[in-house]
Amino acid sequence: MTENDTFLTNPRLFEEKANILKALAHPVRLCIVKGLIETGGSNVTNMQNCLNMPQSTISQHIGKLKTFG
Repeated sequence: MTENDTFLTNPRLFEEKANILKALAHPVRLCIVKGLIETGGSNVTNMQNCLNMPQSTISQHIGKLKTFG
C-alpha cells in the first residue's frame, strides 16, 4: 500500500478491511482477541480453560482470525 492508496483509488482496500471486520464479527473471536491483548499471548489450552469451550472450536476460531487478519 502506498501513500496514494485510498479507498477511492484502491477499492480492494474495502474488501481487505471488510474481511478483517468479518473475522472479528463473532463473540468468541472477539473474546479471544481481547484475551490475547490483555495477556500478551496464550495457547489453546489456556483459552479452552478460560472460555470453557472445546479445543477444536477454539482452534477453528483462531484459524479464521489467522486467515483474515
